[in-house]
Amino acid sequence: MTATVEQSAHNSLRDAAGAAAKPGLRAPHHCGQAMQLAAWEAIHPEWVCGCGFRLDSGPAARNSGRILATAGEVERLQWELDRAQEDLRAAILAGAADGMDVQALAFAAGATMPEIRRTLSLPVRA
Repeated sequence: MTATVEQSAHNSLRDAAGAAAKPGLRAPHHCGQAMQLAAWEAIHPEWVCGCGFRLDSGPAARNSGRILATAGEVERLQWELDRAQEDLRAAILAGAADGMDVQALAFAAGATMPEIRRTLSLPVRA
């Protein structure tokens, strides 16, 4: 029985490591960074975040790991979108400071004139 449990754990670790190495699959993310696969015990592989968060990678956690990995990817993309929106806002403010009118700003940004007016009325972040 022990050999079966250890073999199963070994296979689970190998499968998790293999999944992390495949180009189409990614390690789960936590705190905005990819987690590392670690085996604290021979029969207990886990995904570990630098902050200390651990995700069991055993058979019972396969769906949880996939969900966490996908949620992490969504979070990463949200951060990327936030940065892109801030860059767009900075570009709109620079264009306005250089004398572009609202209609030209809206055309260049692919936005409506009310969206540009709203962007221009927001307080500048430090």
